Amino acid sequence: MENNVLVSVIMPVYNGQKYILQAVQSVLEQEYKNIELIVVDDGSTDSTFTLCAEIKKRDKRLNIVRKKNEGVSSARNEALRILKGKYVMFVDSDDWIAHKMITQMVSVAEENKSDVVICEYYNYVEKQKRFEKITLKEYPSKSFLDLILDDTTKYGGFAWNKLVLKEWITCTFSENIHYLENLLFLVQNAQKPTRFSIVHQPLYYYRINDESAVHCLKYSPKKVSILDALDELISLVPEKYLALYKYRYVARCYENRFYCIYYHLDMKKINIGMCVAKRYYSEIIKSIDLPNKYKFRLFLIRWFSPIYNCLKWIDQKRKHL
Repeated sequence: MENNVLVSVIMPVYNGQKYILQAVQSVLEQEYKNIELIVVDDGSTDSTFTLCAEIKKRDKRLNIVRKKNEGVSSARNEALRILKGKYVMFVDSDDWIAHKMITQMVSVAEENKSDVVICEYYNYVEKQKRFEKITLKEYPSKSFLDLILDDTTKYGGFAWNKLVLKEWITCTFSENIHYLENLLFLVQNAQKPTRFSIVHQPLYYYRINDESAVHCLKYSPKKVSILDALDELISLVPEKYLALYKYRYVARCYENRFYCIYYHLDMKKINIGMCVAKRYYSEIIKSIDLPNKYKFRLFLIRWFSPIYNCLKWIDQKRKHL
């Protein structure tokens, strides 16, 4: 296929000197050549900018944007404002992509007139040097919204294994939300009918390491913003997912309450959330849409929160060994 369609690849980075070269080179060395790579340096204090600047001298398809540190959503929005491509891809600065990823994704998008193309991927567990292949099943009766909301699929609410038609994006990332921001972004944009295609090949390599914001065991006060994300999602999801997302709200509220008390953090948002969580709890226990295993877990979370969260933390730590 001729490289006649411009693809914009967005890569936000903050202090990413350890992995940035591999991530950038995996994009610039694609078989598909008609690309622009927008690296948004979100206030890095290490050598990230210098490393990227050296590459830019050799490849003008790399555009480096420097800004003050405001988070990954702000960085992505900055790139969305200036990109020129017909299609958009999001690549995290500690991941990398297969040599033919863009070629295959664009080919499917053009052939099927898709708004979104999704590919399979590998989880790379760095400590164990282990690759886990994630395959995606076909669900003919499910919409794109179903696939990213349904816990039983492996499609997930992440942006990085997807090629997206720029015209499909009508809502940008919520900059005050630091967890579940990807899922919220996708759900907001998928409120309209979404034509999607699946590439049954693992083309994205997702690195799992203890230093990333998602997998870091250290608690961050920013995690409380997950309640804002879930609050937004509850207002957007179809009725059949309400019980699931209200369950998530209650679980995350009790979890964050535990950590805020432990670290002596501001409880204002948690106290407001607890009022909502208690109301949701009564609804969820009576719901016929939520499996009993979730209800039992919710019972443990509510009445044995300190023990539950300690066991959860121990289990997470064990998985990172």
